[in-house]
Amino acid sequence: MNKVIIILSLACLTLAQCSSKTNAFSALEKGKVLSRVCAGSTENSYAVYIPKSAEEKPLPVIVCFDPKGDGTLPVNLFRMTAEKYKVMVVGSNVIKNGMPMQDVNYFANELFKEIRQNMPVDSSQFYLAGFSGGSRVALYLATASVVPVKGVIACSAGGEALRLNKNIVVAALTGDSDMNYLEMKQFADQLGMYGISRVFYSLPSVHQWPDSNSLANAFADIVVMGMANNNVPMDSVFVKQHYLFYNQQINALSKSFNIKDSLKKAVSIAANGARVFRNFTNFNKIELFRDSISSLPTVKALFVEAEKMEQAEKSGQEKIYQLYVSGHYNELLNLLDKLAKEKKQNIVASRLLAYCSLMSYSYVGRALQANDLTLAKPLLEIYHRCDPQNKDYARFLERYKELGGQ
Repeated sequence: MNKVIIILSLACLTLAQCSSKTNAFSALEKGKVLSRVCAGSTENSYAVYIPKSAEEKPLPVIVCFDPKGDGTLPVNLFRMTAEKYKVMVVGSNVIKNGMPMQDVNYFANELFKEIRQNMPVDSSQFYLAGFSGGSRVALYLATASVVPVKGVIACSAGGEALRLNKNIVVAALTGDSDMNYLEMKQFADQLGMYGISRVFYSLPSVHQWPDSNSLANAFADIVVMGMANNNVPMDSVFVKQHYLFYNQQINALSKSFNIKDSLKKAVSIAANGARVFRNFTNFNKIELFRDSISSLPTVKALFVEAEKMEQAEKSGQEKIYQLYVSGHYNELLNLLDKLAKEKKQNIVASRLLAYCSLMSYSYVGRALQANDLTLAKPLLEIYHRCDPQNKDYARFLERYKELGGQ
């Protein structure tokens, strides 16, 4: 009798949970970015989007973190992903750069609780995404949160690869003019060393959130890799469609291998595709293609060139850092002028200028916070020389003048 009561109780609980998830659909408008606040909170707000195409059943969810705490921005960028793959997207409006980790944990876990209890989500399919400082948060929470994270879309900032569970898959994305390009490339390499399934995308952009198409492709990548690792329910139709997408890209690029940029893109796509489908024995065409083009002399030359560029970038970052911390500002200004002249022909020069901009943000900010106008003056000149259109530079310059700086 007791066993019967227990079974009936569990059945009722399951039905109640299903009903709760279904009712959550009626409380949220589909196809529109909504602004909400976690239950029981007055400050933990977030943006949420449920696709128009969503059926009345629990959905996978992508939780996004923006460095400035603008949850609406990534949610809008992931709308294409939401509609194409029937996934819900949530963006935190509270977690941002500079927040103490204890607060990050508190607000993130409160948000995860809100999603699991009051949203129509499949609690077994949580994905995280972040840009810059938000990417570091996403990678941290992938192992520190109370939810079972399946994968992370990490954009323009890495984390501690060794801390990640091997069941978590990662899509690492960065811009080819991003000051964190080298960091992301090395992070992706480290993931591979530790046996973590990953893809790496270098996009034609600066330090910013990737475009909607790239985010949608990255999400499909981590879902398929999760299926290959038996960590996400298998969907053979999903796998086949994504495999065909990769083949279409390769076929289109193979017609213009004589163009260097097309060849580089084909090599990148083939490398990612081979990683995504490596555990699918029926989908090995991409891996065979990767092996065949990797032996071409022109491709080998590309690998050598890429390695030299990475070494030059590493040396350049070290030099900029040393000149900055040692106070050799005139020498640094001369170096920045040289890089500015080279940036149109040399992508490494663009990334080094962006790297100096990032350092300037930190150093100028600290100088102004300490009211040290003598130090702030040459640092502002450095900031202007490496990144004259930067909005933070303009804001710091205005603050410098407010404090009496000349």
